[in-house]
Amino acid sequence: MYKVIVFDLDLTLWWCENTWIDRSSGSPFTRVSEDVLVDRGGERLELFKDSRRVLNDLVANNYVLTVASRSKTPSWAHEALEKLDLVNYFSEIQIFPGSKIAHFEIIKEQTGCKYSEMLFFDDEQRNIDDMTGIGVECVHVGNGIEYSHIIDLL
Repeated sequence: MYKVIVFDLDLTLWWCENTWIDRSSGSPFTRVSEDVLVDRGGERLELFKDSRRVLNDLVANNYVLTVASRSKTPSWAHEALEKLDLVNYFSEIQIFPGSKIAHFEIIKEQTGCKYSEMLFFDDEQRNIDDMTGIGVECVHVGNGIEYSHIIDLL
């Protein structure tokens, strides 16, 4: 049974015109609709269509949600989470450059859960491989999170 659900950000919960938030024109971000921001250069950052529904339903079913994101611009990612009103979904938000293993070590320590009690959604196979190697169950989301990815959890 999973207790903690971990999400990557770029190409998992949201997409950016320049692929990753690190490649955007950056802060400040302006919210133009519930699920869309534009960066200072006018480029879009947008939640995938099922992202908010997935988060809502997982929280409603008492899962602990966290973020593990590899980013060279963590302040931009934090700002995007805040401006999209997503911060309150997550008990832990780990955003920094480097291996996702370091993110998960912190999440494990902070939540008190074993790796085997975690489920991870990410778009990059290298991260899936690393996390599978330490015992985390993983779901590769090639085109962002979809509601079908969580049906069996509800």
